[in-house]
Amino acid sequence: MTHDYVSQLSESIRKKRSPLVLGIDPRPENMPRAFQQGDEIDGIQSFYERLMDVLGDYIVGVKPQIAFFEIFGAEGFGLYSKLCEQARERGLSVIGDVKRGDIGSTAQAYAQAHFQWADCLTVNPYLGADSILPFLEYCRSERIDKATRYGIFVLCVTSNPSWAQFQGFTDAHGQALYLEVASAIRQWNADCLGSGEAYGPVGAVVGATRPQLLAEMRAALPSSFLLCPGIGAQGGDIDAVAQACDKDGLGVIVPMSRGLAQCFEVDDLGWEAKVREKAEATLAAFRRGIPGFQRSAGGH
Repeated sequence: MTHDYVSQLSESIRKKRSPLVLGIDPRPENMPRAFQQGDEIDGIQSFYERLMDVLGDYIVGVKPQIAFFEIFGAEGFGLYSKLCEQARERGLSVIGDVKRGDIGSTAQAYAQAHFQWADCLTVNPYLGADSILPFLEYCRSERIDKATRYGIFVLCVTSNPSWAQFQGFTDAHGQALYLEVASAIRQWNADCLGSGEAYGPVGAVVGATRPQLLAEMRAALPSSFLLCPGIGAQGGDIDAVAQACDKDGLGVIVPMSRGLAQCFEVDDLGWEAKVREKAEATLAAFRRGIPGFQRSAGGH
């Protein structure tokens, strides 16, 4: 069975008129009270499976952050794989937020391991091309119609406060490091881009908390999806993210973790309705100014 991550993601965005991805960062103490009873691992699994169902019309994928599973040891890895499997069964793309960044055979092992569960992975480029090339072997267009074709998102302009300490460092010519990374991403993506494809499988992480840089990164990476964390709890700019889309609403993915999974009190029996309301409000703000989404009158 073959599968192409980019094609599935693009089709889901068009169909649902949504770039939203559910971030899965399990914090048991913030789950509805009913899911805090009994076995902790079972409660987490049940909660996020229910969240996927509640948000099924609004999200195109999930982004599990592996650190929140590693806390639970071997059981946590089992939970990670189960939730990835459940997401895929629901037709959702899985972005494994693992931020791997090693080299050689170690990077090869990371790719082999994590592409078992995820359609796409976040990776760290700061050891140079040696840390990226093993992942690219899983992203090349030659895999289309022959094997599963995966994707990666390379850290470029992150959403954290100290991002500029290294990413914003400039050389003697005034060129910022994040632009050097963007240039490399563009080349890696070009190497994997299939004939006639508008977007390739090598994207960039560009924080929604950096609205002044989103237009610059869109221009630098015209054929890459941008993964834009920071909407919700971090106060990212949804309007700026929307402007980084093309006229059909493609080109960005917007993960939300706490903004969806913690938008209610733990004792609130109406938590599902609040989650839907938050998703609808976020999408309403995003859809303004997207011609392709405005033309679609049906659905949510």
